[in-house]
Amino acid sequence: MRPPSHQRPRPDSGAAAASFPFGLHSHTSAMAKGDGSSAYKNAVPRRTHKERAQSLSRQRSLGLLEKHSDYKLRADSYNKKKSALLLLTEKARNRNPDEFYMAMQSSRTSNGVHVSGVGGAPKRSESELLLLRTQDERYLRSRALNDNKRARQIREGLSGVNAPGASSTNAANKHTIFVDSEKQLKQFDAAAHFQTTKAALTRTHNRRRVGEGDEEKDEYEKQASRDRKRVAYKYNEASRLEARAKQVSSLADELAFHKMVHSKGRKRKLRAGDVGSTGDGATTSSQQRLGTYKWKKVRRK
Repeated sequence: MRPPSHQRPRPDSGAAAASFPFGLHSHTSAMAKGDGSSAYKNAVPRRTHKERAQSLSRQRSLGLLEKHSDYKLRADSYNKKKSALLLLTEKARNRNPDEFYMAMQSSRTSNGVHVSGVGGAPKRSESELLLLRTQDERYLRSRALNDNKRARQIREGLSGVNAPGASSTNAANKHTIFVDSEKQLKQFDAAAHFQTTKAALTRTHNRRRVGEGDEEKDEYEKQASRDRKRVAYKYNEASRLEARAKQVSSLADELAFHKMVHSKGRKRKLRAGDVGSTGDGATTSSQQRLGTYKWKKVRRK
């Protein structure tokens, strides 16, 4: 016979809890900790639930509504701007009115916006500019000197080798043959004397002799072609260095001219009708570009 309901123990009382078996308590605690079946549930891939698309009827009446992904982007942007404004507000509140640093002298604010680098680089004095021009002139002079030296070394290495397209009569060195009489001079055959062909007489080096085989002839032609290309490259390199040295020297002369113009002393620029340095009123191209100046005579001690 069961006791009345008012005398029955409640499930959450100590007596009811003590009557539960021990294994039940261990199983419930394991599930609460996430072990057992919960670990298996996490291992099984779950279905990705996407947001339901908006119906066509709602698009016609309400327009295209914002999805969660769009709201997430807008919310992140709003929170980022809000944090930046809070940080700037805190900096402005804690700003020291007596704060000073050197960059304030070259910066300003325009409509509340900070503008840095106003005015560009600091202005240099006349002596500093003169020193810079002197250093540039010295550098250009040294570059022109190096180019001329390199071109002279190349031409000295090609001494005795004709330039491309030049005849042997224009060569710096000549091969002179002495004979005993005028008759031998008239009968002298240079090709027979050097044992070569008439086409090879114009070459001052690496002449092919008569009687050489076809293989030696082919090798000679290949070597002659390589020599011609090498000589042409060397002459072109020397000409390029000389042209660059001339151009650099002209730039150095212009720097020297500007240095003289900005030096001390009273001077005036000659006009087109005045007599220039040529003496007849004509001016050169460099004078037209740079101008011609005349200094006032000053008595020196």
